[in-house]
Amino acid sequence: MADVHNIRAQMREARHQQPAPADGGGHGVTFWIVAACAVAVGFSVVLFTPRLYSVQRTAALPTFQETRDRIEAEAKGGWAPMAPSPSDPARYLGKSADEMGKIADGVCYLRAQAVQPHLSKTPRLTTKDVSDFTAPDDIKHYDALMHCLVTEAPARYCSGAQRTMIKAEIAMYFRGIEHAAAARKTYVAEHQRYRTKIGMESDPEIMQLALRTVSPDEKVLAGIEALMRAGYLAVSERSDINAIAPRPIGERFARVVGNKSPCPAPPWWAVWR
Repeated sequence: MADVHNIRAQMREARHQQPAPADGGGHGVTFWIVAACAVAVGFSVVLFTPRLYSVQRTAALPTFQETRDRIEAEAKGGWAPMAPSPSDPARYLGKSADEMGKIADGVCYLRAQAVQPHLSKTPRLTTKDVSDFTAPDDIKHYDALMHCLVTEAPARYCSGAQRTMIKAEIAMYFRGIEHAAAARKTYVAEHQRYRTKIGMESDPEIMQLALRTVSPDEKVLAGIEALMRAGYLAVSERSDINAIAPRPIGERFARVVGNKSPCPAPPWWAVWR
């Protein structure tokens, strides 16, 4: 029994002889560790939360870069997700005809730039002059732009304003192609006259240029026909386009049989406007 008391006494003495902790002790060290962690977390929230929120907020929307990359991939024959093409109408769901037009304009501008980069800053031929339809690269760009305008989101042409727009674009396209063809003929004729005057033979490359006629792109013509056939263009609008087009093309358009318009009927009160 005495041994037990001795052991307990020795343990009490050993406990009292241990050095006291510094000011604050273990609790102080713990406090500063927790505080440092809190500061680090606070900085992380301030620095990264806005960026993460921005990414999460826009993750479901197609960005300009994604659209451009997709269009460039299409032009190169590749494939990438989120195609801004007529085969993917999801981007136009729930949009009015005029809203579709704004979206399609952006798609067409990027697509034409991917096919043939150009100094043009708008998706409109009517912002150009006929003299801009001269160089082959210019015409290639305008062909690509016009083809997209008459095929991308055709439901946009349920809007009267959109139909007026495309009629003006088609007219400018035909005028520009006509000017380009005339300018090429003039250039070749002047070349031949000058070479003959100085006693030189004609340049073979220039003569090859003369053989390459300038004419409307067949894909553009097919796209216009598709709009007519689908019923998106009214009879009066078709007549105006036929009159604008070169005679053989106007006669070709006149033979297209149009279906009933797929556009929703206007409300009954619209007739009183």
